[in-house]
Amino acid sequence: MHADHTLGLIPLLGSLISGIQSTSEERQAIAARGTQKKAKINIYGPPGLRLMLRQMLNLTAMTLGDVYAVHELIPTPVDSSRTSLVSTSPNGQGNSPSCGCEASDLQAAEAVGQNIVADEDGCWRDIISQAEHPAMFQQGRPSASDSASPNRGESKIWRVDVGPIKHRGK
Repeated sequence: MHADHTLGLIPLLGSLISGIQSTSEERQAIAARGTQKKAKINIYGPPGLRLMLRQMLNLTAMTLGDVYAVHELIPTPVDSSRTSLVSTSPNGQGNSPSCGCEASDLQAAEAVGQNIVADEDGCWRDIISQAEHPAMFQQGRPSASDSASPNRGESKIWRVDVGPIKHRGK
């Protein structure tokens, strides 16, 4: 996780869902919804991003007037001859989330984020559907013809697949 890819997220959140115009009662009502909050802004990134955003929001005392969620993309070994990707998780293990998403863990304006595990080939498929319908993906990925598919019968607007990239700084 590199600063040039992540440090602009706090000012961006401050611009998109600023709490400046909201009252303290409105912000308290958002926080009181606990794990039932629905995110207006969804952020996807490596392990460590969720914890980094929580800490930065708490340290800067930034108030947000709406809800965001961080979905961490958890790498897995690509094959038995390779270990996982370089760890960005604070616990030194890139194969695990940076922190929990229980009600007591959440930042005041944070909704529960998903931990999306990479496929066998080291890529993350259809991450938007996985974040919106996590139960559908816990027992393996539904196929396009699967009647339980979260997008069955709907015109799918977005499908986002993600793969690791080698950063020039490494």
